[in-house]
Parts: sequence; structure tokens; C-alpha cells
Amino acid sequence: MTNDHVLLIWCGLMGLTVGSFLNVVVYRLPRKCMSICGARSACPKCRKMIPWYDNIPVVSYLLLRGRCSNCRAPISPRYMLVELLTGALFVALGWKYLVDWTGGGFVAETWPLFAIYAVYVSALIACTFIDVDLRIIPNEISLGGMALVPVISFFVPALQKQGLQAVVEGYVNFPWAGQFASLPWGENIAALSCSLLGLLFGGGLIYVVAVFGRIIFRKEAMGGGDLKLLAMIGAVAGWQGALVVFLLACFVGAILGVVVMLFTKDHYMPFGPYLALGAVAYIFVLPILVGLYDWYVGLLMGQA
Repeated sequence: MTNDHVLLIWCGLMGLTVGSFLNVVVYRLPRKCMSICGARSACPKCRKMIPWYDNIPVVSYLLLRGRCSNCRAPISPRYMLVELLTGALFVALGWKYLVDWTGGGFVAETWPLFAIYAVYVSALIACTFIDVDLRIIPNEISLGGMALVPVISFFVPALQKQGLQAVVEGYVNFPWAGQFASLPWGENIAALSCSLLGLLFGGGLIYVVAVFGRIIFRKEAMGGGDLKLLAMIGAVAGWQGALVVFLLACFVGAILGVVVMLFTKDHYMPFGPYLALGAVAYIFVLPILVGLYDWYVGLLMGQA
């Protein structure tokens, strides 16, 4: 087994563990019923404390066949889904940012980006399932991200060099790098500025859509939680990233929304999960999206 395999297995196991913790966050944080760190988990039906051997991510769910070991009440398969989703995304992040494919070391120099994106993806997963359940996005996550990401960008400027600039020549996600280059901490200041610009653009974009939606449809088109979530996403991805994520969310939401309404007759759709999906897609499949865009533009130009 190579070092690369060891790293990816470690990423997967850590992701499963974090996913188990996210299940606690999803249930407790918006309900403010218990501390997300202090109290042990209990069966919601019989209230019996869950022993550690019944709380092993994925394994315990499969061994117990999705039921409480005490009262045999069914446990939602979503608990295992969150664990598997988090584990899979952590492996993908490890593949992209942690494994040193050059063979020069045990881990890649981009390991800080793995740590940052692991927390970011975890926050997006928590926001998604809380929004699905209660149709709210907790301020503890969105506002906390809005406050922390610009500071992180200052100390890790590489975060703001991701995205469109990395795959498309001519796109500039780091617009003031030249002006700040000669200053002490110039790159750090530029990264901080880019993060703040993305934050303002992401929040402002949702605000404008909400205002026009209220005028046109005479009802709320976007909630304040969506505004703060896209502001947090913009702080990570920059202003172009916020725009791409918003467009992806609208595109996927329009398709899936029709399907959901056909099967559930529910005409209200939380937008947060689509924003989170767009944000994750922006991390992993941006080069593919850009390639599709270039192909589509070339096709239109050829027909013109």
C-alpha cells in the first residue's frame, strides 16, 4: 500500500467521523435543544443513550439494520447518507489537495487548502440538511463563515487563487495582485480584498434577486439565509465564483424543482441545498464546466 492510498483512506475515515458529528449538528444546532459537543447522542424514540459501539459511522447502522438497539425504532437512512457523503467528499478533497502526485513528499504543499475546504464542505453539508428539514440556514454557520473566511484568505492567499483564474486565461479572481505586489504583505492584502469583494457580491446578488422577485411575484423570492449563505460562498470562491455558483443553483433548481413539485405537490423549494451543490461543483468540476461553456459558445458561433 502506497502513501497515497494511506492518505486517501485516512481522508475517508476522517470524513465518516466528521459526517457522524454533522448529523449531531444538523439536529441540535437549529433546535438549540442540546450542546453539539457536550451531550451524548440518544435514541429520539426511547431516549436511551447510544453506546459508542452502536455509534460507529456506517458500520453500526448496517449491523443494526437501521434500528435502535434498545427499542428497535427505525433510524432514518439519512444519518448514513450524511456520513457517506462527507467521507466521499473528503476523499475527493484529499485526491485534489492532499496527495503529492509529484512524489516529492508525503503530502502536497496544498495541504492547507485541504483543511480549509474540508471545513467549508462540512458547513455546506450541515446547511443543506438543516435547510431541507426546517427551511432555515443557521447564522452560526453562515455568519461565522463570513467572518472567518476573509481572515483565512489573508493568511492563506492561495485560497483566492483557486477557481476561474486557475483554468481560464483572462479571468482574474485576484484583480489587485499587481497593485499590491510591491507592498509588504501585498499578496495577503489582495487575497483579503478578493474575499471581501466576493462576500459583498454574493450577498448583494441574492439581495437584488430578492427585491426584484418581491416586485414581480408579490412574495418572497429569496430568504435572508440564502443571502448569507451565498455571501459566505463568495468569500471563499470570489465574485466570479459566487456568480457561477448562483447560476448553477438556478439551473439545477429549475430542473429538480419541477420533479419535486410533480411528486410532492410542494411549491416551496429551499434554495440553500442548490447553492451548496453549486459550491461543491465549483470546487471539483469547474474545468469541465468551463470546457462545456467553451464548447457551447463555439457551437453558437459556428451557427451564427
